[in-house]
Amino acid sequence: MKNSKTDLIIFAIAMIFIFFSGRLEPNIRLIITGVLIVVILINRGLSSKKGNEKEVKKE
Repeated sequence: MKNSKTDLIIFAIAMIFIFFSGRLEPNIRLIITGVLIVVILINRGLSSKKGNEKEVKKE
């Protein structure tokens, strides 16, 4: 399974957020964490749909 550019970008943003999270206020930290989780879930959902379409075409 190949990593797409969006996965790498999300991973980089998450790493930067984890590095700087100690300096942020708890409310801001919760908001950013929620946004990252939603983006990751949406990205996973879209990538699984694309994968299913490719599998159907191969058959």
